[in-house]
Amino acid sequence: MKQFVKTLDKEGKRFEYIDEQFPELSDAKLKEAIFNEPQIRKIFWNKNVGATMTNTEKVAWLSFKKFVKTKKIKNCEQLGCLMSIKLHFLDYHLDYFLQNLGDYSKEQGERLHQDLKEMERRYQGRWDVNMMADY
Repeated sequence: MKQFVKTLDKEGKRFEYIDEQFPELSDAKLKEAIFNEPQIRKIFWNKNVGATMTNTEKVAWLSFKKFVKTKKIKNCEQLGCLMSIKLHFLDYHLDYFLQNLGDYSKEQGERLHQDLKEMERRYQGRWDVNMMADY
């Protein structure tokens, strides 16, 4: 993602479109293409990103998406890179969660607060290695 955004013309329509998508992002972070995971997902699944691209840019964008979707694990293994278990899990289950990726239920929120309340009761303000391991 970083290499793709850095190659865009800083005065062009595509760069302006990405700038409009993330108004809270500073100019320095945008020019250096520093995005967090939710921002990358937002760009990745947005169908309008490719609408204003030239043919060359569109080919690069589609090949990037294809790499991320289908060939990421194989290519990482060939390069000798290690992928975290979280990436493996996300890559394997991404197709199942597309429609409700940002949704959550009230039950999950209540459960989180109950768990945090129990942690606070158990450790009563102490911050140590054992407490962090329970999270």
